[in-house]
Amino acid sequence: ENYTDDNSAFDVAIEFETDEGAKGIWGIECKYTDTFSSKVYDKPAYRNIYDTNRSLFTASYEDCISPHYNQLFRNHLITLALSQNKKFDIAFSGLFCHQDDNKAIEIGKKFQKFFVGGEKSFRIVTYADYISTIQRLSEITWGQREWSMLLWARYCAQQLSEVIAR
Repeated sequence: ENYTDDNSAFDVAIEFETDEGAKGIWGIECKYTDTFSSKVYDKPAYRNIYDTNRSLFTASYEDCISPHYNQLFRNHLITLALSQNKKFDIAFSGLFCHQDDNKAIEIGKKFQKFFVGGEKSFRIVTYADYISTIQRLSEITWGQREWSMLLWARYCAQQLSEVIAR
């Protein structure tokens, strides 16, 4: 469903179930080399979802739609709509980015402060955090371990690109 009345969508959506049987979703914005949108987006659907969930926000609507945060905000609105429409019991959004992308991490940390419960509503995971967590798991298959190494090679192994560029 198009809750935000636009083309907003998660880059990645992870559906999960808790040990207690609650259904959850984590909607993620991935930043590889691109920057956040510099355009202000504002639609009645955004305001409606924001107003319905106003008690969950510490930030004003105007702050949320500002160019630095609007991409993250629109993703978060989708999670709120999924939750309020009873599609999921738990819904939160997040940012997945390179560990050295200080600008994206800074924007993500500021965005976390827009919510009551901050980190519970919006989570930041870096490639390094994710890959090292996967690699420490003892119960993963070789294929899963290899997949995490390919993720590292594609998005973190800048030294491999430097060798080719010489």
